[in-house]
Amino acid sequence: MRFLKVFVVFLALNVSGNVLAGEISSDIWAKELNTIEDFARNAKGDKASLSDYRKRVSRVRNEAIKNRNDLKKELVSIQKLLNTLGVKPEKDSPPELAEISSKREFYTKKVAIIKAHLAEAGLTLARTEELEKTFSSLSRERLIENIIEHKASPLSPTVIISAVPELFSIVDTIIKSPVEWYKTPKYKITSSSPVLLAMLAAIFIGWFIKKWLLEKFGYDSSLKKPAYARRLLGAFTAAVARGVIPAAIMAAFFYWLSSPQAIIHGLFAEMLGAVLLVFLWLVLVKAFSRVVLNPDLPTWRLTNISSVKASSINYRVNLLALLLAINGFLHFTAGKLTFSEELTSFYTGIITCLELLCILTLTKKWLWERDESEEKTPAKTKKDYWLILRSIVKFLALIGAVSCLVGYINFGEFILSRLLFSGGVIGILLLGHGLVHDSISMLHHADFITKNLDVESTTLKKIYFWLHKAVEPILCIIGIMVMLPSWGVPKEDVLRWTAKIFTGFSIGEATLSLVDVTFAIIVFVGVIALSRLAQRILMDKVLSETSLEKSLQHSLSSGISYIGVIAAFAASIIVIGIDLTNLAMIAGALSVGIGFGLQNVVNNFVSGIIILIERPIKVGDWVVVNDQEGVVKQINIRATELETWQRASIIIPNAEIISNAVTNLTHKDSYGRIEIPVGVAYGSDTNKVKEILFECAKNHADIMSKPEISVEFKNFGDSSLDFKLYCYTSNVHNRRHIASELRFDIDNKFRQENIEIPFPQRVIHMATD
Repeated sequence: MRFLKVFVVFLALNVSGNVLAGEISSDIWAKELNTIEDFARNAKGDKASLSDYRKRVSRVRNEAIKNRNDLKKELVSIQKLLNTLGVKPEKDSPPELAEISSKREFYTKKVAIIKAHLAEAGLTLARTEELEKTFSSLSRERLIENIIEHKASPLSPTVIISAVPELFSIVDTIIKSPVEWYKTPKYKITSSSPVLLAMLAAIFIGWFIKKWLLEKFGYDSSLKKPAYARRLLGAFTAAVARGVIPAAIMAAFFYWLSSPQAIIHGLFAEMLGAVLLVFLWLVLVKAFSRVVLNPDLPTWRLTNISSVKASSINYRVNLLALLLAINGFLHFTAGKLTFSEELTSFYTGIITCLELLCILTLTKKWLWERDESEEKTPAKTKKDYWLILRSIVKFLALIGAVSCLVGYINFGEFILSRLLFSGGVIGILLLGHGLVHDSISMLHHADFITKNLDVESTTLKKIYFWLHKAVEPILCIIGIMVMLPSWGVPKEDVLRWTAKIFTGFSIGEATLSLVDVTFAIIVFVGVIALSRLAQRILMDKVLSETSLEKSLQHSLSSGISYIGVIAAFAASIIVIGIDLTNLAMIAGALSVGIGFGLQNVVNNFVSGIIILIERPIKVGDWVVVNDQEGVVKQINIRATELETWQRASIIIPNAEIISNAVTNLTHKDSYGRIEIPVGVAYGSDTNKVKEILFECAKNHADIMSKPEISVEFKNFGDSSLDFKLYCYTSNVHNRRHIASELRFDIDNKFRQENIEIPFPQRVIHMATD
C-alpha cells in the first residue's frame, strides 16, 4: 500500500508537470498564432517573409501534434488506473474506502484537465491549418501577379530602336575588357605561376582518369546485347569521364578567377568566368544527352528509340542548351553592367521565345511515335500517354512563346523554366524506371527464391508482374510530388499532403496510414516467405532424415503452411494497429451475414484441417472419389488435387472428401490384389489351365507368395470355361503393368500347350419356307 501511495504521488507530479507544460505551450502558441494572423491579414512582405512565417506556423503545428500525442498517452494510462478503481458505488450500495474515493476523484479531475488541453491542442491545429491555407492563397496570388505583369513587347519599334544600339555598346565594352585589364599594372604572372601549373597538372590527371574510366567501365563494343544495368554503368562512366571531370576542372578554374590571387581581374575576369560557366553547362548537357540517347551505339542506348530519332533529339537538346547558355550569360552580364528596361525586355523576350520554339520542335509527332522495330508487343496505351503529354507540352510552349512576343515575358519564362524542370524530372524517372525493371527481371531469373521459398514459377511470375505494374504509379506519384511546387503549388502544401498520406488520416477512432499499410503488407509477405523457408528446411533437412512416412511429412509441412498464414495475418493486423477487441466485435456482428456467403469456404477450410489430422487420404494415395480416380498430389486449404493416369489435375473440394465415400487403394499400405479373368475353349484340360495360371503368377517377380496365389473356376460360360487368377503385389501402383505382363505370359503358355482362347459363339437358325 505504501508503494502504491508513492506511485500515485509520482504519477500526480508527472501529470501535473505535463499539464502545466501544456498550459504554457497553449499560451505561447496562441500568442505566436495571433502575430502570424496579423501578418496574414495585412498581407505585406516579400516571398522570403511569407516563407519565414509559414515555417513558424509549421513549427507551432509540429509542437501541437507532439503535445497532443503525449497527452493522449497520459490519458490512456490514467484511464486504465481509473478503470481499475471501478465505477462509483450507487447510493444504496455499501460505501467504499475514503482513500479509493479520493483517488477516483483525483484521476477524474486529471482526465478532465487533459481532455481540456487536448481540445486546446486541437484548436491550435485547426488554426494552423487555416493559416497554411491562407499562406497558400497568398503565394498563389503573388505568383499570378508576377507572371501576368505586362512589359514592353520585344517586337515594339520603340524597344528595338532603343535596345539595339545599347546592345552593340555593351558588346563593345565586353570586347575591350581584355585590353583594359592588360593596361592595368596590377597583375603578376609570377605570383600565379604555381596555380597555373596546378591547373595544367589537373588537366593532365583528369585526362588520365577519363581514359582509365572509359577503358575499365565504359562501353564495350564486344557485348552485343548488354543488360540495362550494364548500359546504365557505361552511361554513368561516360557521363563522369566526358562531362563531370571536364566540368570540375572548369569549375576549379572559375573558382581561381574569383579569388583575390588571380592574375585576371575586373570586368574581363567576370566575363571570362561567365564564359567558363557557359562552357561548363554546354559540356555537361552534351555529355549527359549523348550518354542517354547515344546516337552512335544503338545497343548501349538507354532509351528505346531509333538512331534517327536519337540524333535528332540530341541535336535539338544541345541547341536548347546553347540558347539557355546565351540567356544565362546575358542575365549575368546584366547584373554586372547596367541594362535598360528596353534592352532587358528585348533580349529576354527574344531568347525565351526561341527557347520555347526549340522545345516546340521537340514535340514533333514523329519523334514521339513508336516504330514497329521499337516495340515488339502492342503498347497502344503507352503510345497514347506519350501523345497526350506531347500535346500538353506543345500547347504550353506555344502559349509561352506567344506571351513573350506580346510582352508577358515573366509568364514565358515561367513556362520555360517549369517545362525544363519537369522534363529533367521525367528523364530521371524514366532512367530509374528502366533500372528498377531490370533489377526485377534479374530477381525473376534467380533460382534462390524458387528453390528456397518453395514458390511455384507461375506464382513468381504473377508477383513480378504486379511488381512491374506497381513501379509505374509509384514513380508517377513521386514525379507529381516533385513537380507540383515548380508549377505554383506551395512546397509546404505538398509536404503537408505527403505527410498526411504517410502519417495517416483518421476515420472515426481508427487511423489509416500508407506507411502502416505498406509495412503490414511487407510483414505479411515476409512472414509467409519465412514460413515457406521453414517449410522447405523442415522437409529437406529434418523430416527427410527421419523414418516418417512421406504422407506424414507432407501433413506436418502443410501444418507449417497453415500456421504461417495465420501468423502473417495476425502480424499484419497488429502492425496496422487495429484493436483486436474491436475487430472481434466487428467479426461477431458480421459473422451471421458473412457466414452464409462464406459457408462453403469455411466448410472446405475446416475439412482440410480434418483431412490433415485424421489422414483418411494422404499425399501419394491412390483414391477414387465420385468416379474420379487418381493419385493425391496436394492437400490445400480449400481443395485437394488429384492427378489422373492421363496426367490431368482434378480439384476436389475438401468437404466432398469428408462427406462422401472415398475409396483409398493405398490407405494403410501399398499392397493390392490383381484379378485376371481368363476364358478357355470347351474340352480344354482344366487342371492344366489352373497349373499354367498358377505358374505364371508364381514366376513373376512382383507377385507376393503370401497371401497365396489362387485360381478359381468361375463358370461354364456361353462360349468358354471361365477362370479367374487372384494374386497380390506389394506395389499396387504397378498393378496395371503387372497384369499386362501376366496376360502376355499366359498367352504364350497357352499357345505352347495348345490351349485355345475361344471367340464368342452364336448359333443362328435360319427360318425355312
